[in-house]
Amino acid sequence: MAYLFEKTESKELNKIIKTFDKQIKEEYKSAKGNKYKCASYWKKTIFNESKDFSISDWLEVRKGGYWEKRDSLVSFINLSNCKTEKEDAKINLDKFILSKIKKYKV
Repeated sequence: MAYLFEKTESKELNKIIKTFDKQIKEEYKSAKGNKYKCASYWKKTIFNESKDFSISDWLEVRKGGYWEKRDSLVSFINLSNCKTEKEDAKINLDKFILSKIKKYKV
């Protein structure tokens, strides 16, 4: 499948990755084969990008308007009554977090 990542040398990491892959596989069909519509794909990507982060790395990621934007997205998720709209908003939150991680890593 198009969402699978290569295995690592760490058994612990492989176990986590397999769990993500299982979740993605369950979501993949309902997303009509679009991995970008799978919430677990974004969670897995965030995990892979930040698995070596320290606390100070996360503090840097969360600077510069992070909390305001995050809180705004979370409020939208909480206020939404439509299941599809809520799922899309959760993915947008994950995309935002991932963008902050990638910006920090540059």
